[in-house]
Amino acid sequence: MEALGTFFLVLVYGFTGNEIAVGLILSALMYVGAHISGAHFNPAVSLAFYFNGKISFKQLFGYFSSQIIAAFLAAIVIYYFTSSVFYVEPPYDTNIYQQAGAELSLTFIFVWVVLAFMTLPRYRNNPMFGIIIGLTFSGILITGTKISGGVFNPAISLGPALFDLLMQGNSIYYSLLYTLAPFAGGALAIVAFNYFEKEKAVA
Repeated sequence: MEALGTFFLVLVYGFTGNEIAVGLILSALMYVGAHISGAHFNPAVSLAFYFNGKISFKQLFGYFSSQIIAAFLAAIVIYYFTSSVFYVEPPYDTNIYQQAGAELSLTFIFVWVVLAFMTLPRYRNNPMFGIIIGLTFSGILITGTKISGGVFNPAISLGPALFDLLMQGNSIYYSLLYTLAPFAGGALAIVAFNYFEKEKAVA
């Protein structure tokens, strides 16, 4: 399920680059996958769930592998249909500190929302959870794309960058930004979430 969801998320991101379309697809995938895998589809989310004790290290490795392989396969499919190699790179009119700040802070918001709606009793049975999470992702994409390129999900960068590397490209260079900053944002979201909600969260 993590592979399937990540595959279609990256596919829509690569085909359209449209923030609303990506958020809508994420919403739909949340409803399909939440009861099976938790519907992370994002290594930063999986890392946060690991740090919060919701999944084991073995599960974390499986989630990471599934997500990145699926993103790699999505890049191949995008290339097949468009004859273009899909990858993400930051804008040229912002600097690395601005880009990292946007990726970190907006991933922080997204992961906190996911943790709240997927672990807190008052939200777990809310039928709007998928829509809210999808709209949150659309919102951070709209907000951050002009600053950082708008990734907030290491799989969206790593999978296509690995395919680009096979095609003699060098976009793997940007994956450090799109991996470390979202991971840091997810880790900070855990700190904030546990500070405000730890006693209220459930497995």
